[in-house]
Amino acid sequence: MEFLEVGGPMLGGISGAAFPSGSRRPCGRATALISYSDGIVECRNHQGEEFGAERLVAASQNAGHSSAAHMLYSLLGAAQDFAGTHAREDDLTLMVARRLE
Repeated sequence: MEFLEVGGPMLGGISGAAFPSGSRRPCGRATALISYSDGIVECRNHQGEEFGAERLVAASQNAGHSSAAHMLYSLLGAAQDFAGTHAREDDLTLMVARRLE
């Protein structure tokens, strides 16, 4: 598991936005790239706890080497299950890309 250190504003949301370049990382077999909005990690339950990056990492590890679609729905499901019926305060945006070979 590795977090990218560079980033920028929401892709496509700001005309002319600049995005810094990071260093290239080799993508091994069955590597997954998970991109998410703050709404995923800041999703709260009834006790006010945030879902957080640690739970997102654990959920991605639980999804194992499944397809990108399966991992996407597993991660969204984990965040939704965590929040229960607590009202969402932000959008839940998630993208999973997986290298197949």
